[in-house]
Order: sequence, then structure tokens, then C-alpha cells
Amino acid sequence: MANAWKERMRRPARRVWAELPVKRVIAVSDVHGHCGVFKALLEQVGYRPGEDGLVVVGDLVQKGPENLDTLRYAMELARSPHTFFLHGNHELKLEGDDAGIFEYVTWFRERSLYGEMILSLGGELPATVEEVPGMLRTVRAAYGAELDFLRDLPDILETERLLFAHAGLTDEDTLHQPLGPVVEWPRFHETVEHSFQKLLVVGHYPTASYVRTALLNGVLYDRAHNVLSIDGGTGVKTVSQLNAVILDPATAQWTWTSADPFPKIPAPCDQAAAPGEPILWPDTGVEVLERGEAFSRCRYANGVVAQVPNGMLQERDGKLFTDDLPTERLAVQQGEPLSLIAAFPDRLLVMKQGRAGWVFLDPTSQR
Repeated sequence: MANAWKERMRRPARRVWAELPVKRVIAVSDVHGHCGVFKALLEQVGYRPGEDGLVVVGDLVQKGPENLDTLRYAMELARSPHTFFLHGNHELKLEGDDAGIFEYVTWFRERSLYGEMILSLGGELPATVEEVPGMLRTVRAAYGAELDFLRDLPDILETERLLFAHAGLTDEDTLHQPLGPVVEWPRFHETVEHSFQKLLVVGHYPTASYVRTALLNGVLYDRAHNVLSIDGGTGVKTVSQLNAVILDPATAQWTWTSADPFPKIPAPCDQAAAPGEPILWPDTGVEVLERGEAFSRCRYANGVVAQVPNGMLQERDGKLFTDDLPTERLAVQQGEPLSLIAAFPDRLLVMKQGRAGWVFLDPTSQR
């Protein structure tokens, strides 16, 4: 599978050119099968099909609880003019070989698109690689239109002033881009060398993983290279949000907003800020130093020691990991709106305007 995938990634990316005679273009990335949050985000920005442009910059599906609903909603949206969905690496994995598909479905199970499809038909997940062709015949017979929609997506969108690609571009020669960098460039925001004349909008890698001082899920703009990274981590980690960038296609000026799946609560008390180094995906392996009833004292590979909720400790292949985790106290004022991620008797894990942190119910308590 590795050699076949590498060969495919060398092929030219498919670029489409579009005139966008609209006042606004809404750009979203990495929905990852979270249909409810996607709909809430479009409602929040006041998206008007046909009057606004819409670009989803890859990874529409996979890893989420609502892959089929998300796909069908996208197909409905795609009937409106000025609407574009691009390939991400996760759409392309649907066209992998049997071994690659088996590995993917085994890992993500019902949160993979094929897994959700076969289970919705009353079938079972494949137990061996040899069962994959039978699964594919079954899901393609039932969901051929949906799979064709994903297969036929372009890889790059270019307009007069804007560029869109899932992971990155080597330069502005959009007709001669190898597919690999377009859909899989790791940490593009940190490694890009070309300075783009047109604003380049990308997703693929959670923006929080570029920020070392706090757990922040908002968009990041690299002025020197004219790159806007917008992946808020949905589908990759619990502490996440779905970002939307609202672009003026004539000037490339932009603003942004976000939606998340968490319930909204008023801050229960006033609290001053106290800094702390965040734990960020993918470097989330931990060693438990001391087990507690609700929290365990853990040390991460970067040397940070933190109190980790036991429910956030996960074992994989005999090793312990957590999700993204802030260690700072947020500055909050009683009554201001917060997104509640998790509640404990003495503290809350919350997000405020895309920044995650702790609110302690007892102001004298320590981290």
C-alpha cells in the first residue's frame, strides 16, 4: 500500500479555475464528518446558497460520527453555484488498495465512511483484508452516487485573488503541482518557503499545534508567505472547533468565526489568568507519576507535569496518551459565555473564543 500511495501522490493535482461574482466566499476545512457543527457554522455566518461562495478545503468526511449525513449535506450544497469541495487526504484514502482500506476501517471503525456505510446496510466491518472487496461491492452498490461525488472532487481551486488547497502548495504554478504536497504536506504553516501573491487558504494540520504558549484553535495568518491556516482540529481532538473564514474575493480581505459542539454556560466566577504550557497533538504521550481518583499526575515527553483527567487517558499499543490539554487558568469574568468541554467537582475545562483552559470553582485551589 505504501508504494502505491507514494506513486499516486506523485501524480499531478487537478486544479479548477473559477470566477466568483459574489461578495463573500465562506471557506471551511476539515469538517471530518461533523455535520451538526458544520450546519451550525454556516448558519452562524449567515451563509446564503447561490449568493455566497462556499469552499470546503478537504477532509469533508472520515473520523466523525456523521459521515453519511455530512456527505449528503455537501451534495445538496453543491447544487448551488459558486460551491466547491476539494479533496483532502482522507477522501483519497477511500480509493486506496485493499490493505490500506482495511487498516483504515479497522482503526476508525464506524467513524470511517466505509465503516458507517457497511454498518448502515446491516453488514459487518471486515475482519480480514480478504473481506474488503466484498465490503466495497456492497457499499458501492448502495452508495455509488456518494462515492462518485467524492472521487471526482478537484484538488486545487484558484480564483483571481485566492488559492485553496487542503495542505499546501509548492508555489503558484497550480497546473504543475504533485498531488502529495497538496493533500499531505505536514506542518505547512511552519515549513512553507514560497511567498504567495494570491492569498493561500489551507487546512489539514490543526492550528493549535503551531502555537506553543496556549491551546488556541483559531485561524493563523502568515503575512510573510500570505498563507491562512484554518483547521480548528475537528475530528482530530476533543478540544477543537470548526473555523470559517469570510473572504472578499475582489480584495482577499478576510474575517473569521467558529462553532463548536460544546454546551454554552456562563462563567461561574471571576478568575485571573495563570499561564501554563499546553500539551498539543500529536505529542501527547504520557507517563503516569501518581494515580488519583479523578485526576492523575502525569509527565509528558517535553517534561511538562500536569494533572490529567483519568477519562482523557487512552491506551494504544501498550502506551498511554491523552488528548490536547491546556494547563493554564483562563481569565474569565462571572457570567461571560464559555464552551464547556468537561466538568469536575472543583474545576471546569472550558474554551473561550477558541482558547482552552481551566476555571477553578475554589479560587484558592492550585493546579
